[in-house]
Amino acid sequence: MKTKKTPLIFVAMLVSATAIARGEIASNNPEAKKVLVQGKKALDGGKFDEAITNYEKALIIQPDAEAHNSLGLALAGHGQITEAIAHYRMALELKPDFAEAHNNLAVALAGRGQIDEAIAHYRKALEMKPDFAEAHNNLGLALASRGRLDEAIAKYTAAIRLKADYAEAYNNRGLALNRKGESTKAIADLSEAIRLQPNRASNYNNRGTCYSQAGDYDKAIVDFTAAISLSPKSAPAYHSRGQAYEKKGEKAKANEDFAQAKKLGYKEK
Repeated sequence: MKTKKTPLIFVAMLVSATAIARGEIASNNPEAKKVLVQGKKALDGGKFDEAITNYEKALIIQPDAEAHNSLGLALAGHGQITEAIAHYRMALELKPDFAEAHNNLAVALAGRGQIDEAIAHYRKALEMKPDFAEAHNNLGLALASRGRLDEAIAKYTAAIRLKADYAEAYNNRGLALNRKGESTKAIADLSEAIRLQPNRASNYNNRGTCYSQAGDYDKAIVDFTAAISLSPKSAPAYHSRGQAYEKKGEKAKANEDFAQAKKLGYKEK
């Protein structure tokens, strides 16, 4: 089957998920380990400034790969991607077989559009750790961005086999299947993502877009409405529901949704 070009509405509405990896706290220095634990607690709580401070202290006490990787995560969370990449690379200089650091570096590189290098690092991560479900999923995303959908689907499937409740992998495989025109399989995967993550608005957006592309506008409207209920300020969901209403000939409802989408900042692609 030929691969279809992704429609603009698909680009606007379908959300993929990428996973980072923290690795284990394995320092043999009690003082460094204490600071690393404090850093992890701050990082898990989204307190990136505090996490950065703790990980920098850990590097002063004991410069090691784990601390560089963790500092990279905190810097990335703070939006300092260039600095994060530098620390992931330092982690790999100290520990070339550090699968989590290869994965995290690849995530950062992919986010900057350096897809080929990202793919190489995802593959390195999987060489070191073949059961690394998140790296399989992330490699799938990178391959899909290159249009290599069959390879991407194989990677998402590997991730699901390793982690049966991996909602993001089901979501991403569903998106890839839909790009191939396999809407029935795509909707099945996206439905499983919704079952596993019923409170995630983007899952409903994604399935709604698939239904809309398949011409099932009633089901699409139900999904877009669910997405709006979970995320009332989602301009793309209002716009997509408006398009579904328009296809059904319900112009008043369509115009109301288009107006709300515009009010929320939606811009035509």
